Amino acid sequence: MIRFCEVSKSYGSLSALRNVSGSVAAGQVVVVCGPSGSSKSTLIRTVNRLEPIQSGRILIEGRDIHERRWSVNDLRSKVGFVFQSFGLFQNLDALGNVALALVHVRRMPRKEAEAAAMDQLKRLGLADKAHHMPSQLSGGQQQRVAIARALVMKPAVLLLDEPTSALDPEMVGEVLHTIEQLAGAGLTMMCVTHEMGFARRVADRIWLMEMGELKVDADAAAFFAGEAGPRAREFLNDH
Repeated sequence: MIRFCEVSKSYGSLSALRNVSGSVAAGQVVVVCGPSGSSKSTLIRTVNRLEPIQSGRILIEGRDIHERRWSVNDLRSKVGFVFQSFGLFQNLDALGNVALALVHVRRMPRKEAEAAAMDQLKRLGLADKAHHMPSQLSGGQQQRVAIARALVMKPAVLLLDEPTSALDPEMVGEVLHTIEQLAGAGLTMMCVTHEMGFARRVADRIWLMEMGELKVDADAAAFFAGEAGPRAREFLNDH
């Protein structure tokens, strides 16, 4: 589903990603972890062109994401993204946030878009919050609206960048439960997280990043059993 081929990225003279190669199979959940500053978020932000790369290739279902005929809107319809800071439009209620891309990107009639948005909110247990503004929602509810907004486009891939890091501890559980349900439904996901207990429950593979390099690419069971090498064991001992 996703393939990174010798991907490198820099900010001026600062190297952020160094020759990253790896692949994510359809229906697989890859958790990207690593110490702060290891370019975990930068890596997944390259997948839908939020971050440009200097060299290498990124393929979605065999198609280069930088192909000229592939517009950013079309790519981002296929590759959903959930931000750590929610990224909701504060002047729209939950329903409006979820329906927005259907109307403006898919050109769906507004009533049809709102019906699809309501269906998605219902699936995530948010039907009663459809007409609440973001400021009226808890952090956990806002993040679930953000997940609904990504899912309503029926993406082939869902990227999640530290989806619980902006939440109060008591709100983390509801968002993790939602993501666990998506993992169980077979959605292809890449998730940056520091919640290793959550990673243990949902990941098929673990990617351990360090200094912009993919240091470990291991089956999750082997990773948590300490069978993925000394660097993986050291990281687990620290977390």
